[in-house]
Amino acid sequence: MNRAVIADTVCLALCLALCLAAVPASAQADAPIQDGQHLFQLTAAPDWTPAERPSDTLLAYRSPDGAATAAVIRIDLGRAGIRDQSAMIRQIVGGIERATPRYRKVRERLRKVGAVPVFDLSYRRRDREERDQQVYSRMLLYRRHTVVLSIVVEAEAKRAVRTAAQTMLDSFTPYLP
Repeated sequence: MNRAVIADTVCLALCLALCLAAVPASAQADAPIQDGQHLFQLTAAPDWTPAERPSDTLLAYRSPDGAATAAVIRIDLGRAGIRDQSAMIRQIVGGIERATPRYRKVRERLRKVGAVPVFDLSYRRRDREERDQQVYSRMLLYRRHTVVLSIVVEAEAKRAVRTAAQTMLDSFTPYLP
């Protein structure tokens, strides 16, 4: 499959996750989640609550003060048949950059966790109301699908919210039962 198609699909899926208008639910999310079907594990911050989500979003959480939203999505495109992973990453980042108003990359990192490539991308952007936001994303690049955690944090969020977001991102790893 064409790398540009993969990059555009990843970009569209990230935009969907980042535009999630979540409403807090009543249950608390403090236990580790291990998803054997989609092959990820995640520990949500103890004070973040599960949120209502679109049907194509696997999980969604919101910080107590509403300054941050996290969403996990699955994209049915993987890295099968792609030999040059750095070119694939450039395509993904390029697609996100084209689709994101006032995109400013903060950090990116590609590494392997076991046999699974994991790509971290952090960037700043402006939302529709012209508010500054920090976006933290981690992509688990399986052969046949990709699972993405994206966390959007408002610029005025407290340090505790940013720390919880980073802790959640760090806990999002491949899970191979």
